[in-house]
Amino acid sequence: MLRTTAILLTFALVGCYETNAPDCTISCATDDECPGDLTCGTTGLCTGGAACTPIVESCTADEFQSCTDSSTALRCNATGDGTVTENCGAPGCSAGAAGCNGCVADAYSCSDANTLARCSADATMVNMVESCTLGCADAAGGTVAHCRTISPLHIPDLCDTPATNATFVWNTAGMLDTNVTTSCDMVVAQASGPALCVIRAGTITISASLTATKASGTRVLALVAD
Repeated sequence: MLRTTAILLTFALVGCYETNAPDCTISCATDDECPGDLTCGTTGLCTGGAACTPIVESCTADEFQSCTDSSTALRCNATGDGTVTENCGAPGCSAGAAGCNGCVADAYSCSDANTLARCSADATMVNMVESCTLGCADAAGGTVAHCRTISPLHIPDLCDTPATNATFVWNTAGMLDTNVTTSCDMVVAQASGPALCVIRAGTITISASLTATKASGTRVLALVAD
């Protein structure tokens, strides 16, 4: 009698599962829905760090979709069947502005040749600050935009802030002694030359009748009006 022994060999089939899917190819709502080290990005696509453009089948032409980063707005294209990106530059992108902000928040600028303006805190609008008599200077070299002023040659930066006194009226006959410190609003020393006795005010008026009025003292009198 022939005995036949059947030997059954069981093979374990090992399947390999690749968890590293390409960025921006898998839709998601949470990180748990993304394979491997990918996370769910702001545009609803799994990503390992790349900025993903949402998969859009149809949308309202030119409608704002989202900010893909702080300076890039994503909009529906003109034909309503895809998206396009817009570089917002320094003003940046925000959902509140539904795209690129109108200006850099709180930044000064010249809205025209003679007007100083400032961006609102929410970066949505530009408001007039001041009408510049001598014209508006654009921001340059780290200096913010500002109204132009006349800077006294020997007292630089004196006019950067408004005068404390609104007016100075010289209508009393006699001598103005510059050696008396109380006669001056400030005393400015010079590297070469006498010190300056500075009288500063918003407006300075000298009466036409004071023909004999003079300044005396070793300090040089400097009248500076805004």
